[in-house]
Amino acid sequence: MCLADASHAKDSDAEKSVRQFYDALATGQCGKLRKVLGAQVEHRFYGPPAEMKLFSYLSGLIKDVLTFKFDVKSVYRVNANVITVEGIGLLCCSRRGTAHVSKRSWVHVWFLKANKLVELREYYDSIVNIVSSKSDAYPNLSTLWQSKTSKLYMSSYPSLLLII
Repeated sequence: MCLADASHAKDSDAEKSVRQFYDALATGQCGKLRKVLGAQVEHRFYGPPAEMKLFSYLSGLIKDVLTFKFDVKSVYRVNANVITVEGIGLLCCSRRGTAHVSKRSWVHVWFLKANKLVELREYYDSIVNIVSSKSDAYPNLSTLWQSKTSKLYMSSYPSLLLII
């Protein structure tokens, strides 16, 4: 459930930066990736360590992003500085000479500063809810965004709450 906002109809500069990032990621264009990333990107990962695909690629631990394809299903601007991207990851591997493809749902929550991506929260096989607190005591939380893709594949995913 998302709050409707007419300003979501047209891509903001922040959304364009995020879309450029994933386009560059899909084609392996490191120069374009650097244009939209901040000088330092803070990273938080939630999931099995073996699933840390995006950060491993960005930090050089994985040289070839083509082993895991980030199939973007939706980009949503939560507010001026927070964008969510969710999709299905296709993991291509070979076992005993046979190619295998497995699907993983993922959610990336990007925090932006001056249209540069400065913080990434990477979630795998999880239902993510982003809420806004109305007061310091959190009695009235308002849902801003909830992931949808992970619900399609497995109902036993953990549900995580991100308060902004």
